[in-house]
Amino acid sequence: MVNLYELLGISIQSTSEEIKTAIAKHYADSSISDEVLHKAKIWLLNPSIRSKYNEQLQASYPELFQDELPYEDGNLYEFLGIKANSKTNVIQEAIHKAQKEGRNSKSISLCKNFLLNKERKRKYDLSIKKIGCKG
Repeated sequence: MVNLYELLGISIQSTSEEIKTAIAKHYADSSISDEVLHKAKIWLLNPSIRSKYNEQLQASYPELFQDELPYEDGNLYEFLGIKANSKTNVIQEAIHKAQKEGRNSKSISLCKNFLLNKERKRKYDLSIKKIGCKG
């Protein structure tokens, strides 16, 4: 199954506005086919269709939907080579660079899931402080 969130460079928790912005960006730079962008628009901007899509996506990529980060994956900031206080655009650029380099796709998915969502990022940041990871 195609992960439209990953193709668009956004997290599963992205708002409709964030999805629209990502789709517009990819339309503008022609980095994703118009057919795929049209599917993304239909599937991700309609709440009932998005819910069904997410259920199917979860069957293929369960790690994208987990609430707690498995610590065996290490510090996501270190994985991306950035600081914990990095702004969202820096995180997105680091994730994009990691994808281009062909780095571990599960870790990249975790970065998107935990670092591109404000609430999950806050919880993640607190959890790495508790266990003493540097960020």
